[in-house]
Amino acid sequence: MERSDPKKERQIEVSLFYLDPSRAPTQFKVTCPKNGTMADLCQALGAMAGVPSSNLTVTDVYNHRFQKIYTPDDHLTHILDSDNIFCYETAPEEAAVVTVAVYQWERRSFGQPLLVSLPAECSQAELYRALLVRMGRYVTPPPEGEEWWRPTRPAREMEEIDEEEAPTGLFTLHLVTSYGNDMFTIKDTIKLTSKNYLTKVLRLDWDPRAKEKFFNETAAGKFTQDDSLSGKKEGGMEKVAALEREIKVTEKVMLSEENKLADIEVDMNEVRAQRETNEREYRQRKNELDEAEKEFKTRESLVKKCKGKSTTKLLAQKDQLKKVLEEAAAQAVGTSTAGAWVVRFLVDSIARKAAGLECTVCLTEASNPIYGCSEYHLLCGGCKGRVASCSHCPKCSFIVKIL
Repeated sequence: MERSDPKKERQIEVSLFYLDPSRAPTQFKVTCPKNGTMADLCQALGAMAGVPSSNLTVTDVYNHRFQKIYTPDDHLTHILDSDNIFCYETAPEEAAVVTVAVYQWERRSFGQPLLVSLPAECSQAELYRALLVRMGRYVTPPPEGEEWWRPTRPAREMEEIDEEEAPTGLFTLHLVTSYGNDMFTIKDTIKLTSKNYLTKVLRLDWDPRAKEKFFNETAAGKFTQDDSLSGKKEGGMEKVAALEREIKVTEKVMLSEENKLADIEVDMNEVRAQRETNEREYRQRKNELDEAEKEFKTRESLVKKCKGKSTTKLLAQKDQLKKVLEEAAAQAVGTSTAGAWVVRFLVDSIARKAAGLECTVCLTEASNPIYGCSEYHLLCGGCKGRVASCSHCPKCSFIVKIL
């Protein structure tokens, strides 16, 4: 087995704050590469503590506040031996959960700062209860209905004291900047954004009486120590236990990945079902369009046949009318050559006039109402709506109007 080079490694003392609020924070001495990143530190610490390294965040704490919150890509060279390094286990990143920095305040900062996983949108009461649960190891809230803010005095003296307004809780919630400047007091519903701790901080302003009665500073400052901090070498059983912890962490990660894959498969099945439904609807509509197109072509063919028959019949009727007129004129005028010439002239004039009234679309004699453009291209009333633009001539595109 290849051994690591001690000259290329360094040891960093880290205090781990667990996601489980009932567990006291534990101090570790973690061995990691000198030129590594915070991700390497989290991986080594996660293997020692049995927690997923992806849920760990490394911070530098000074004077009860976060001096620096590191990203996984930050180099370990940023950490000095004198720095107070706290590492926090947070909930996995989800749309409904965000991580928020929390400070304790009572005339000044006190206690240890927290990185707390909270709902992205919640009311003031829900936020208050969630923070009490997170601090449950060292904060014991009073029973419901107890007037803890009233001083303990004889009944006579209590009668003389004016009624005091009850506080809203053990502490009030304020949203402040990372430098401590007060932005506003949280009284209603608030929306917290992802990585809120980079720009905004939740400050808990404790009532002095509540802090004295219900905040256990001894329990809050209590840390347990891992064997790595005392320099003890791991024996065979300790190595087995560490391997078992690593296996459990790996199993948790694998189970989480399997659940994600199952969810993805369910989504893919829904997409496939929707695609099949869309394809069926497309084929059905395409068949309907094909049937409609066939019916249209059939009707169009019938209309053309009827139009051809009507045109032939109309021409025959015109020829018959011409013959009737010639015969009637011959009978009226007699057999004189001048009378016959007059009849032929009138018939030819009528024919030329009828040809001049030909519609530019149907190529038949235009019927009323008759439309025309400035170039005298005629359009019958039935064909006006069949051109691309009802108000323009199909030949010259000039505007048409009724004649």
